[in-house]
Amino acid sequence: MAWCKPLLRLTTTLLLMEIFTAASENVTEGSVFAPTTELWPSELDCLTEPHPWVCECDALCTQYKDCCRSSPYFRPEEQSLEGFPFTCKYGFYVMASCPEDWPDDDTRRRCEHPDAEPSDPLLDAPVTTNITYRNWHCAACHRDTDETTAVIWNAQFNCGPKPPVTVSNADIVRHMSYDMATKQWTLNINAELSRTCKLHHIQPDTKYNVLRTCKVNVVSDCAHNWTDPNTEHLCHAYTALETCGWDTYRNPHCFICNGFRYPHDCSKVFHAHPPQPLPSLSLLLDWKRLKKSICSKREIYDPISHKCRKMYT
Repeated sequence: MAWCKPLLRLTTTLLLMEIFTAASENVTEGSVFAPTTELWPSELDCLTEPHPWVCECDALCTQYKDCCRSSPYFRPEEQSLEGFPFTCKYGFYVMASCPEDWPDDDTRRRCEHPDAEPSDPLLDAPVTTNITYRNWHCAACHRDTDETTAVIWNAQFNCGPKPPVTVSNADIVRHMSYDMATKQWTLNINAELSRTCKLHHIQPDTKYNVLRTCKVNVVSDCAHNWTDPNTEHLCHAYTALETCGWDTYRNPHCFICNGFRYPHDCSKVFHAHPPQPLPSLSLLLDWKRLKKSICSKREIYDPISHKCRKMYT
C-alpha cells in the first residue's frame, strides 16, 4: 500500500491549489489574499529623477506630508494627515486654521469657516508669504501680515457667457453686488444684461517659487468597510499619487483599499468629458495695480466698496 502515500500527497496538493485559486478569484477587502502593490512599477529615486506630480523629495515634504519614499526626509510616522493644517485650494496647499492659542474667535471663524460669512473679494483672497494662507484672517491669526512679504492673490469674477455688446471693467465693478441670502455675486447692468458671477482668486507670479502644488480631493483613506489594518496603515504612510479617471488616490495602497485589485482596473473606469464652457464675461482685479494715491502705504484700494482698506498690522 506504499503507492497510496504519493497518491494521497498529490490529491492533497491539487485540493489546496484549487482552494487557493478559488479564493484568489473572489478577493474580498481585508482577506489574506488581498492584492499587494507588487504589480506596480518600483518608485524611481526622486533625488536623481524628480517626479513632482506624484510626490516630493525636498525638506518641505515633512511639512506638507507629500514625501516620496525615496526622499531622504521620508519618515512614515510623520506622513499621517491627521491634524494636517493645510487644505488644497486652487491647486496649492493653503494654511486653513488658526493656532490653538489664538484668542480672537471672530478671526478664527472667518479663517476656518469662511463659507459661513459674507463673501469678500479682498479679505477672502489667499495671502502668500513664505507659506500660503486660505485668506487674510488666517494670515492675521498667524501674525504673518507684514507688507514687505505678504502678497494678496488677485480676484477674478467670471460672470457667465459674454454679451454681444462690449462691457467695460468699470461697468462691471459698478454693477457688481453680493446677495447674502443666496451667497452669490451678481452683475446687473440692465434687464438684458444680468449675470450670476463666480469669484475665483489667481495666484501671484511673484510668489510662485514658494507655492506648494497639490491635487484637490485626493482619496487618502480606505473605504469604510475595509478591514485589513496593514493596507490601511500603508495608505496613510506615504505619497505616490495614483490617478484613475478623474479620481486621484494618495498611493496604490489607498487605491487598493477603495475597491480596486490591480493597476489595470483603472481601464474599467469611464468618465464622460465635461462640456466645454462658453466664453465668459470676466473681470480680473489686480489689487497692486488698483492701489490709488489716496490710500496710505498700509492700505489697498477696494473698487467694490470704493474705499481704501487697511490690510497690514
